[in-house]
Amino acid sequence: MLAEAQVDVERALAVPDGYKISDPPSDEALLFSKPPSEASKALVGRRIMRKWEGFGWCSGEITRVNDDARRSIAGDKVNFFAHYEIDGDDEDDVPHVLELAEYRMTDDAEYDSWLLLEALEADTLDAEPQAAAQDTTAMEM
Repeated sequence: MLAEAQVDVERALAVPDGYKISDPPSDEALLFSKPPSEASKALVGRRIMRKWEGFGWCSGEITRVNDDARRSIAGDKVNFFAHYEIDGDDEDDVPHVLELAEYRMTDDAEYDSWLLLEALEADTLDAEPQAAAQDTTAMEM
């Protein structure tokens, strides 16, 4: 699942450079179906962050849609698998039951909360260094 040793201080919600928090996906995208819907398949490859007890917010990637109705967690059908950076390359993908009710975008969210990230657009990335440079220029005057 996650790396064996817990951390001393849980990780705060920190969006990686070049990303922003995405709007939640549709209900259809999270609904288990066989075969998986196009909306579900569109989430594969998306960046995900999940808040784990003992670790805090961890970043990863949705690796695949579950198409096996026998896979469940606490009676709920697994809908996705994800791989987290904290696990390294040797760990298996983590099964998830992602639900909109647990989609949270704040640091103080409960454990098992999750969110999706999306890449910033190129013009947004270019504007950030320019804005910083303008702020520095204003302070020098």
